[in-house]
Amino acid sequence: AATAAALKINPDHPLARLIQADLWTATGDLQQASDGFRWFVRYYNRAQPTDAETLMLVGRGAAQYARWKSVSQIFDFIVNTVCADALKADKECWEAHWLAGELLLEKYNRADGMPELQKALAINPHAAAVHVVLAEAALEDQKYDEALAHVEGVLAINPRELDALRVKSKTLVLQGRLDEADKLLQTTLSACPNEQRTLAIAAFLETLRSEEISVERLQELLRHLDDIAGWESDDSKFEQVVVRLAKVNPHPGYFLEELGALFEGQRKFRYAEACYSQAIATMPQLSQPKTELGMLYFQAGRLEEAQSLLDAAFKADPYHVRVSNMRKVLRVLDGYATIQTPHFVIRADSQLDGVLAKYMAEELEQVYKGLAGHQWFSARMIGLPWLQTVGASTGLIIAMTSPAATNEPFNWARVLRHEFVHIVTLQQTDFNIPHWFTEALATRAEGYPHPKEWDAILIRRVKSGNLKNLDNIHLGFQRAESREDWDFAYCQSVLYAEYFIERFGNDALPKLLNAYRHTRSTDIALREAYGVEKADVEQGYREFLDHRVASLTQSAEDPVLDEEAATKRYQTDPQSLTSRADFAQVRLRKRDFKQAEELARSVLEEDPRNSIAATVLAQMLLVQKDEEAAVKTLISAYDPQHPDRRLWQMLGQLQLKRQEHAAAFAHFERAKTVFPKDAFWLRGLAEAAEGLGKELELK
Repeated sequence: AATAAALKINPDHPLARLIQADLWTATGDLQQASDGFRWFVRYYNRAQPTDAETLMLVGRGAAQYARWKSVSQIFDFIVNTVCADALKADKECWEAHWLAGELLLEKYNRADGMPELQKALAINPHAAAVHVVLAEAALEDQKYDEALAHVEGVLAINPRELDALRVKSKTLVLQGRLDEADKLLQTTLSACPNEQRTLAIAAFLETLRSEEISVERLQELLRHLDDIAGWESDDSKFEQVVVRLAKVNPHPGYFLEELGALFEGQRKFRYAEACYSQAIATMPQLSQPKTELGMLYFQAGRLEEAQSLLDAAFKADPYHVRVSNMRKVLRVLDGYATIQTPHFVIRADSQLDGVLAKYMAEELEQVYKGLAGHQWFSARMIGLPWLQTVGASTGLIIAMTSPAATNEPFNWARVLRHEFVHIVTLQQTDFNIPHWFTEALATRAEGYPHPKEWDAILIRRVKSGNLKNLDNIHLGFQRAESREDWDFAYCQSVLYAEYFIERFGNDALPKLLNAYRHTRSTDIALREAYGVEKADVEQGYREFLDHRVASLTQSAEDPVLDEEAATKRYQTDPQSLTSRADFAQVRLRKRDFKQAEELARSVLEEDPRNSIAATVLAQMLLVQKDEEAAVKTLISAYDPQHPDRRLWQMLGQLQLKRQEHAAAFAHFERAKTVFPKDAFWLRGLAEAAEGLGKELELK
């Protein structure tokens, strides 16, 4: 009513026109809204305003028209003419820098966008709109503390700033602080109950707190948005949010776009696809859902569909940096040769990696066969169809750097196995599985002993109390501040898995995997799998770590290598077998594989039982995919009178991997008497016994 009254007095009132167009958008009257935003383009051409305030209103309205109608020239005109003219009229017009920066960041042009936003803050350090844009940019990089700093500064001045409240709520949800987020969302929605992005956050929160809606029901619900009276809603809070919004706005494109992005951030790709697809159908004016759906299809290996959507997105907006870059990647992939096997589609540069791709195809089929034979890895166990072809998967694809394009070699077969286990576990749980657990399963499935460096890090971290728990261990992967943080995230993940096996039995991991099929909540999964509370698990895990560290520090035969001291010893006495063997370890860690292998071989020529040199050479042989030679090397250096824990671990793991269960059983049985405080041998013994089909008798 107020807007209509203002326009009756002055039909050319820019602020009233902008509010009116926004209201039409909020109620789903998209044609009226489009005409309302177009008014700003015509008004500028007719009136040629020169004052900064009017130019900024024109810029905002015209930008929305350009977004909806894919008129990329208008974006350029706004940034380089409208904003520039506003600053000529008023050098203190911080809004000009804000609008230019926001538009540039929309196109993923951070190089030009961020300086504009900083210029805005230099004029007005408390500009709420600028801090909100910077907070949203920080969220994209998972910099939650930075995002909160921006919005909390705004809220300290104006506690009712709605955009700041929305971004803070979103940050709290992404941090897992659901109760705090819920309280803040209620406050925000009481002031503005129909704001689409805020409602999307509230709806997403409900999927985290209660049983998730099925993707089929979500699709059906979204198809009823423009006929919501015909929908038979259940009592879930999620559906209540959607139904109430649809009664006000049957075309809530911004709601669907935001909800899709939240689902995608949680790797709930089928849910994200449903939201983006419906956003495109219900509000085709929006370009972002098309871009996001194209990127989603790329991640899923649906390259033709991705190409079609991204080509259309680029045609509509050639300034979008992310779209432009992804189209270049797709063009490169289009030139790759394709190898198809019963379960995989492999794309590779035929000139650079044509031969290697054929070996990878064979390796992947062997990995598939091996995992399918593992009962608890089999999807049949949890009632899902078995793995889909990776190239057409609704889950993930494996992207791997070409070994020919790196300066140093790596074990590509080990990488493939690790990444394929991610695909298995993610698809089995419909992406509910937390990051740490899929990493633990993938790392264990590699079939190699853990890096020796982990022991030193574990001892140091346990003694200092610098540990993650099940609530924050994912941050070690997502926001590692150092290589050690990254390594220790893997170490702790594997140790959680080992602790579960030790406490809850050999079927502990499949039980937990199955529990994650039904929930994303670790609290609920632990209750379902083991009947225990998370606090109890954490207490027992800490005791487990204390015992592990005690066994490591008491193990005189497995000292931590001092790389600097080992280097100096070699430089002083390069003929010494001990200094050469230790320096071979140093070169291996530095990824100087050629010198590491040369040093190890030179030591073994003089002392075939040098366990340190044997483990270094065995690792090099494994990189070269020569498992048989690696086993022979380790057996040659095997000395029951002088046991080396690292060598014995590597030999046992290789024997299990090669399904030499009888030899492995004998080896682990001997080892557990030599290293009685290390549970590694008992776990290996149990796996060997399972391979032999015999029941393990513990005394």
